[in-house]
Amino acid sequence: MWYMLDPEGGRQYWIVHYCLKDWKSLQAYFGQHAEAMRQEGLDCFGGRFSADRRVLYEREEFGR
Repeated sequence: MWYMLDPEGGRQYWIVHYCLKDWKSLQAYFGQHAEAMRQEGLDCFGGRFSADRRVLYEREEFGR
């Protein structure tokens, strides 16, 4: 988990990085957990919360 503070606008960013074993696991997350987790954030922080996701694919590993 990473934290970043925007010095210009004063916004705080939390960046969470997940690694999944396969595409099926990602689809399970979308179908079983994602909506409830987003709603939990909205319930806790109201309009002071936003979320987005990026799905990145590993092309090659370095140093192995």
